[in-house]
Amino acid sequence: MSKAMYPSSRHDRPHARLYDHDLKHPAWKNLNPHAFKLITILIASYRPNKPNSFPVGRKTVSQLIGVSERTASVIVNHLIWGGHLREERAGRNRGSVRTRERIVSLTRFDTETSPGQPNLPIQRWKEMQTELKLRRERVHISGSEEDHPF
Repeated sequence: MSKAMYPSSRHDRPHARLYDHDLKHPAWKNLNPHAFKLITILIASYRPNKPNSFPVGRKTVSQLIGVSERTASVIVNHLIWGGHLREERAGRNRGSVRTRERIVSLTRFDTETSPGQPNLPIQRWKEMQTELKLRRERVHISGSEEDHPF
């Protein structure tokens, strides 16, 4: 009797679907290695039949990707700012550990409250480039670096 090449238990193994056109864009190329590792792990953990929410507290992320807790919070903030993640619940310092951990969702997939936006990281990158261009022009026109905001 023949056996199936892949048993049914292997059909829904965690995997990440990252597209070539996304990875070639600077919004993805400019991610640091730790941020890339975290977003890949979260995408691989996503399941359509489960909620699109992931706990990303400092300790959870630091243990997940092997960085310090301070670096973990910086990475999560970077991914939220870049449009890869959406903050669903802010973390806090009091209460039980389960209720105080920050919860995020992947912007590429739908949540219960909002539709997915797979191109949001690219849109945010374009907005940032436009803002940088306007700042450079303002400095160039004024002729001094004193007006430079940073």
